[in-house]
Amino acid sequence: MKIVFCCTGNTCRSPMAEYLLKDYLIRNEIIDIEVMSCGISGDNSGGISIDSMQVLSEIGIDASSHLSQSITLRELIDADYIFAMTSSHVSWLENNMNASENVMTLGEYVGMSDVPDPFGGSTNQYRECRDILIEMIDKMANKLFQTRK
Repeated sequence: MKIVFCCTGNTCRSPMAEYLLKDYLIRNEIIDIEVMSCGISGDNSGGISIDSMQVLSEIGIDASSHLSQSITLRELIDADYIFAMTSSHVSWLENNMNASENVMTLGEYVGMSDVPDPFGGSTNQYRECRDILIEMIDKMANKLFQTRK
């Protein structure tokens, strides 16, 4: 199974979701899931934002190796699930890349709202975003992997 998280620049929300899910998979000894993240306007050169890296490191997750990247047709074809952070990301994917039924917001999948964008905000806003993503990732993983444990 391949899961892709998508946001705007692939520097804040989607990499946090990626690394949170990777951590979940390690803790639960689930080994056959591929996880990545990308952005609808990622620049393919930067890393994760300093605040995103900091708030992940506060809970023991090292995301320093992350490199931002733009979503490609390959991800749309290969992914079993593409979880966007907002409904506007889903709309962009549908309108610009002819995305199909495997694209939805993470919030929609778990019965919650869109993931707020902490970009340009305080470190506390990044922590709040991280904590929302932790809740969403746990719900998503329980829904997807409940029979795999």
